[in-house]
Amino acid sequence: MFGPRRMLRRALGMGGPFQQKFLEGQQLMTEGRFVDAANVFKQIGDEASGRGRIQPAVRGALLASRAFIQAKQPDDALAQARRALDWMVTAGSPMRATRAMPMIIALLRGHGFSAQASTLEKETTKRLAEAGLKLGAFPGGPSHSLPPTCPQCAGPLRSDSVEWIDAASIECPWCGSTVNTI
Repeated sequence: MFGPRRMLRRALGMGGPFQQKFLEGQQLMTEGRFVDAANVFKQIGDEASGRGRIQPAVRGALLASRAFIQAKQPDDALAQARRALDWMVTAGSPMRATRAMPMIIALLRGHGFSAQASTLEKETTKRLAEAGLKLGAFPGGPSHSLPPTCPQCAGPLRSDSVEWIDAASIECPWCGSTVNTI
């Protein structure tokens, strides 16, 4: 009942309704219902922020941004990325932005939304400079591939729904454990 996964989910603030909503959003992404998924993830961000749970709020906003990119709604994606950036910087974890924001910027550019990507890059660079940090490069690349499932929780891993920790590892979106790439 109180095993490591449950304790980890509680520590990450992802137990109960947040975890169910994340799973619902992931399912909608899998079905190609990107706008619906974005709205679910946006709702998670709003609810988590209202409860003072910044980590799931950031994750919700980042996933909403990715879903809006897939839905070809770059302005909404930019708005969600800005929210995530603001929460990361104001909550005292700007280091996370050095890893998360390059991924969103790369996704925007990769989908042809250069104007939004440039705007986000400039804003992120400025906000991180205020914290004494620099915007890093997106660590993923063709030399790294994901295992099909997380070895800890068996959750499916997709490149558009994971957060890179460094060039050789990601954070599982389901349980939060570190997964090495292959």
